[in-house]
Amino acid sequence: MDNQQKFNELSAVIFSQLYDSFPIGTQLNIRDYPTFDTEENSNIFFATIKFYIDEKFIRCDDQHYGGFSGIVLTSKGFSVLNAVPPEQFTSKSNLAMELKNAIEIGKTTTIKALIAEAIKMVFS
Repeated sequence: MDNQQKFNELSAVIFSQLYDSFPIGTQLNIRDYPTFDTEENSNIFFATIKFYIDEKFIRCDDQHYGGFSGIVLTSKGFSVLNAVPPEQFTSKSNLAMELKNAIEIGKTTTIKALIAEAIKMVFS
């Protein structure tokens, strides 16, 4: 699995968790993501979250050894996940629900397309 695929899969899981807990901040600890709690993949975990902080999708109170605390979606992140994706996706549900469904059935191509769509929405 390449870095972009790992980024997409982690992004989908993180967005789903943050959407479910919104507006309450939560903790994201690497030990809760066994695929990324390895020497080889830990950089992807931290880089992915830092990317979303830098791009103002999420806000973070503190970064600590092993993770982040006080992570919450920003208004920008929430509005993107609350948006209804283009017709190429399955239903009238929002992007967060589409991500959740894709995670549950393990559709990595759909996850990749949804993450790309979310990023595209922010930059358009």
